[in-house]
Amino acid sequence: MFYFKSRPHWVILYSFNNKTQTKSLETFSYKTANLLAILVLESTLNFYKSKIIETKGSIFTFVWFIKIYKT
Repeated sequence: MFYFKSRPHWVILYSFNNKTQTKSLETFSYKTANLLAILVLESTLNFYKSKIIETKGSIFTFVWFIKIYKT
């Protein structure tokens, strides 16, 4: 197992209503961020591919979770 001195920071490349964007996990609402955190924990990889979440009538298609370690 690897240990890192810095806290992992998740950046998400996703499609929101057919517009591709990148966004920090911290900028999502608390409820959505918790849901995303669960999806991240389900994967032991640095990349988590293609999850679709529908919330408040908007469709999020998550393409990649990119794990970046801050120094």
